[in-house]
Amino acid sequence: MNESDAPNPSSSAQNAYQSTPIDYLTRIARLFENYKTHALDFLELKAGLHLLDAGCGAGDDLLALAARHGDHIQLTGVDLDESSLAEARSRARNAKAKIEFIQSPLNPLPFSDGHFDVVRSDRVFQHLHDPMGALNELIRVTRPSGLVALVDVDWGTLVLDHPRAEFSDRLAAFIRDKHINGRSGRMLYGMMREAGLENLTAYAEAIAVTDWEVAAFIWGIPASVAAMVKADLAEAQEAEQWLDEAAAHAKAGRFFGSMTGMVVKGNFKG
Repeated sequence: MNESDAPNPSSSAQNAYQSTPIDYLTRIARLFENYKTHALDFLELKAGLHLLDAGCGAGDDLLALAARHGDHIQLTGVDLDESSLAEARSRARNAKAKIEFIQSPLNPLPFSDGHFDVVRSDRVFQHLHDPMGALNELIRVTRPSGLVALVDVDWGTLVLDHPRAEFSDRLAAFIRDKHINGRSGRMLYGMMREAGLENLTAYAEAIAVTDWEVAAFIWGIPASVAAMVKADLAEAQEAEQWLDEAAAHAKAGRFFGSMTGMVVKGNFKG
């Protein structure tokens, strides 16, 4: 199968995003607003705590915490990507939020043992080859009786309503398996138990998406369909038909997709 046989995603929502990013970001922010709020509420933060967000990206969650708590908690973010950190620092300056951002991998972290009261990581473990090693490092920098909280989606929970259900299931499995740790969400609780954390509490929350363009972008659907063809896991014609029918399904107001995120917290006994 030649690469030229793959369906051309040039008219897909992913490319449309590039021309109208503000609109897309607004729609995506609204979609995840409750999910994010619940995950931050789950921390039950008190004044005087020092929190680390490991894999903070552009600092969205830290800025939300700063808006909630002001100077009553100390906030630190770590990320490997310097461009994301530059954006995070700019946003923090504009918001007049006191947040420290440090470039570092998750393992090892550049902090002494027991440096933080609360350590969290959101949608990072799906990208890790050694999630248990990263978790142990997060625990190392948490003080005795401190809190460790992990949030991640489970790509195995991705469901897409589409007339071609068999292809949809194959596509969902392909998207799951192209992630380094695509079943991360379901593994968090067991990993934290194995690591010796106590008082574990967990919940799961599904995000329902009825906007095809947003779903295509956040889940990388057109690019994944093209990748399936390139890998000889789908015929070009059936892939093109699936994308056309997905667009028609959406135009008729019938598109629906969903994926579930898992949130777990526990205390480090020390």
